[in-house]
Amino acid sequence: MEKLSERIEAVLYFLEQCKQDYKWHESQYVAEENRENELRHEIEGVGVKFRTPPLHKDRSKLATELQEALIARRISKDLIAIYKPMLDFVDSEIGKSAINQLKQKLGEVRKLETNNNNRVFNKRKTENDVPETEETKVSKANLDRMIRDWKRKSKSKY
Repeated sequence: MEKLSERIEAVLYFLEQCKQDYKWHESQYVAEENRENELRHEIEGVGVKFRTPPLHKDRSKLATELQEALIARRISKDLIAIYKPMLDFVDSEIGKSAINQLKQKLGEVRKLETNNNNRVFNKRKTENDVPETEETKVSKANLDRMIRDWKRKSKSKY
């Protein structure tokens, strides 16, 4: 059975992961944008490799690289837009407060779960414990016999 603390941890992990994913996709977007600009300069003939406009064969390779950079940039841009609402929530005052409260409640839940796991139940002895005598043994046997008979009769009716 999954513990409540594990579920709370999953929520906190999810919120933190959204923030990290947003930042990663943002850095990927910037990297692909820089790559796109470099490739455009190369096609123009003002880049590092080509000081004059490249020939057809090189231009085709550069165009393919540019296409790949544009696709990767688009994917990053779309994912940034998807993660943005979660990042806005996590970075807002309400989000920060909610995360802090969740962390506090996680600590409380963990403490209670630990206490519950370490509990030991002992058989309670009371002042009015009835010692087992021959008479109580017979009474218990009679009660057990009556219950068996009743169960047998109720099964035969149905």
